[in-house]
Amino acid sequence: MRKTALFSLMILVMISCGKKQAKVTEIDINKFEEQAATLVDQQVSMTGMVVHICKHGGKKMFLVGENPDNKIVVFAGEQISEFPVELEGKKVKVFGIIKEEIITEDTIRQWEAEDAANDTANKSIEVNAGNAQPVDAKAVKEGKVENVAVKDTAKSECIDESAEHKEGKCEDDRYAAIRQKIAESKDGKYRRYWIEVTKFEEVKE
Repeated sequence: MRKTALFSLMILVMISCGKKQAKVTEIDINKFEEQAATLVDQQVSMTGMVVHICKHGGKKMFLVGENPDNKIVVFAGEQISEFPVELEGKKVKVFGIIKEEIITEDTIRQWEAEDAANDTANKSIEVNAGNAQPVDAKAVKEGKVENVAVKDTAKSECIDESAEHKEGKCEDDRYAAIRQKIAESKDGKYRRYWIEVTKFEEVKE
């Protein structure tokens, strides 16, 4: 009888452990960079004031803490269709996973090559008024499509999320800030962190 009871207790403990949720670490938005570097691919939560939501799909949201110039970007995960623009000016708490991107000079050169290809395609197109259909710039470049408008890409909106981001517009030299950070790094790499948001909630004060 005692063995049966002990066995049942062990089963319950195992089931309980299996259901235990992964640890969620609370991040201080004012110390985001230093804390995020140690929490890559881990679940976190963070609270901040929403200062901007990108209009291109509503997938990017910018939060600030005590320093309004230090904007932290978070991205909507698969579970979230978009961030509602009504959140601008409000405090929110986001939950998600820390992601890391490593950028080198080669990365920037690749971006610039893509930008140049898109610019060339755009300039070579004569749009027939009222008949333009958006298409992929690559199709235009390869000669598969002519006399059409090129579809805007998400990449054209804002590459350097840490740079000035006023009214949803990027600075003219979008890569200058990143190049500076690469030059200042010890290994020629700039590491950028963000939160891939799985859920969020407005913080009522």
